[in-house]
Amino acid sequence: ALEGRPYEREFRYRDRDWLALFAPWRTERGVEGVIVVTRDITAQKQAEAERMQRLAAQMRAQRWEDLGMIAGGVAHDLNNLLAIVLGQAEHLAETCSEFAPAVRPIMDAAQKGGALCRALLAFAGKGGGKREKLHPRVLVEGVWPLLCASAPPQVRIERDVPERMPLVEGDAVQLRQALFNIAHNAVQAVAEAGGVVRVEARPIDGAALDWDAHNQPQAKQAVVFTIRDDGPGIPPELQARIFLPFFTTKAEGTGLGLAVAEGAVRAHGGWIELESAPGEGATFRIVLPAFDVWQEADLAEPEKQRAPQAAQGAGRVALVADDEPLVRRLTARVLAQMGFSVLEAEDGEQAVEIARAHPEIELAVVDMRMPKMNGDAALAEIKRMRPDLKAVILSGYADDPKRANAHADAWLMKPVRRKELQETIARVLDA
Repeated sequence: ALEGRPYEREFRYRDRDWLALFAPWRTERGVEGVIVVTRDITAQKQAEAERMQRLAAQMRAQRWEDLGMIAGGVAHDLNNLLAIVLGQAEHLAETCSEFAPAVRPIMDAAQKGGALCRALLAFAGKGGGKREKLHPRVLVEGVWPLLCASAPPQVRIERDVPERMPLVEGDAVQLRQALFNIAHNAVQAVAEAGGVVRVEARPIDGAALDWDAHNQPQAKQAVVFTIRDDGPGIPPELQARIFLPFFTTKAEGTGLGLAVAEGAVRAHGGWIELESAPGEGATFRIVLPAFDVWQEADLAEPEKQRAPQAAQGAGRVALVADDEPLVRRLTARVLAQMGFSVLEAEDGEQAVEIARAHPEIELAVVDMRMPKMNGDAALAEIKRMRPDLKAVILSGYADDPKRANAHADAWLMKPVRRKELQETIARVLDA
């Protein structure tokens, strides 16, 4: 400013943001001083920071959506291939007992591949599953024994979830998996030096949250699960990457734990927040929409149901519809082994035509994704003709059953083991 040029500078003083303008004070003799004007810009800085946070959250949500579409498509196609591998391996093990020891690792590998596909589908937000009202404390208690068993002696694990809480809606298996994945990461973060991992859940007014910033529908009530550790913290350069699939800093990690948790939470209308700094531990917050219905936690053990035995289909006719020929033949073979006479269709339209021509059909096992007409639409047409017909949906996508619930008596996710398919058919026929 003394050189004749104005100058601006932002600075922070007493927990406020300021803008100072230095302007030259001119007289007939030239620059003889400096005029300083200061302005409190705290509100503007906070508004800009909030805008940037919303923009970052929206960009992150779009990135998850794009990655999810890719992951979901790959997992769906891979599930079909794994169904063929598993089905043929099971058939070989049954018909050629001398090959059973060599075939068993193939079956195990196919099932592990199926688990990997389910993880990818969960990341893609297509984990589907059974939706029910769940108490937050019941969810935490569901992961507690396994979490404690995974912690070394030098790690102390604490939990604090009130008895009376609003209920959340979702699939218990997926939400427990999300909680466990994050909490287990926290345990691993403090395992070497020892420390504390704390799991909490608290209700929060939905109006206090920015749902639009996370591309999620507004909810009046919410529950926040907090998982906090006092470990070394997460460097800033890694925080934006830790939720990406297959990203890991562990020698033996798959890089899917946090990605699966993120996908599952987003599929339930929520999001995950991270707060961490080097040397200050890490805090993960899972935000989920909740009902404005408060209940006490019911921790009673549910009664275990005895699995039904596979029913025999002697004298019965079944329809199998799948656009993948090998999967269709394998499914038909399983039903034939149960005694069914099997009719096959390669798409939804053909399935409807066969059902119209054969009123004796009692059971339909139908793939969800088929050309010309999907499985749910085909079953709707068939059940208009035969309301008493029993139906099972097979799908490479776990969220398809949400569309099929009105027309299917049961659903299974590929790859399906022979015993699981037979027991499901038995249960459906006996219902």
